[in-house]
Amino acid sequence: MAGDGWVDVQVTGLKELEENLKRLPDDMARLALAQAALAGAVVVREEARRLCPRKTGKLAKSIRARKKRNPGGSATAVYQVGPTLFYGHMVEFGTTPHIVKAVKAQ
Repeated sequence: MAGDGWVDVQVTGLKELEENLKRLPDDMARLALAQAALAGAVVVREEARRLCPRKTGKLAKSIRARKKRNPGGSATAVYQVGPTLFYGHMVEFGTTPHIVKAVKAQ
């Protein structure tokens, strides 16, 4: 988890794909990899939206797939999938048990 409510999914170790991509022109290889990574991120995003609890539906609608800056070479594509609302991680992972005390009951 990235610490901001987003979950990082990174696919590594695809040696055959990397070898095939090396045979393609650089621009074409980057485009093919980016499209494949986006397609995978969309699958994860749709499943996250489907599994998201619904009261108003705002949390599910806020779940996005966004491309992160390319941290490696041409054979690396990283997408983050997660909510843009600040409380998404609390719904997914819960909060620690705590007691809420009234300050001044009226």
